[in-house]
Amino acid sequence: MSAHPEIGAIARPEPATVEAAQRSVGVLLTRLIAESCPSEMRAVVNVDGAAGIRFAFEQLGKMAMQELITNQRVTEAIGGFERFLDKARLEAILSPR
Repeated sequence: MSAHPEIGAIARPEPATVEAAQRSVGVLLTRLIAESCPSEMRAVVNVDGAAGIRFAFEQLGKMAMQELITNQRVTEAIGGFERFLDKARLEAILSPR
């Protein structure tokens, strides 16, 4: 995510950190496909081909992101901007008249 220009402005991991994360993901996916779920992966490929694999990993990514954003510390960090809101100005616009 830090490779995105908007995120890169606030998060710049060291190249070694990025490579370590990429290595971890590569090892994890190899284990999932080759050791934990080889018969399931073959079945997906036989029925749906590459599209089935893409769908499966999209679902895995969604679950991982959901887990990330429902973490209490992450939720608190995301909501940290609220202390900088000018609530009086916003209420003037958002309150019914």
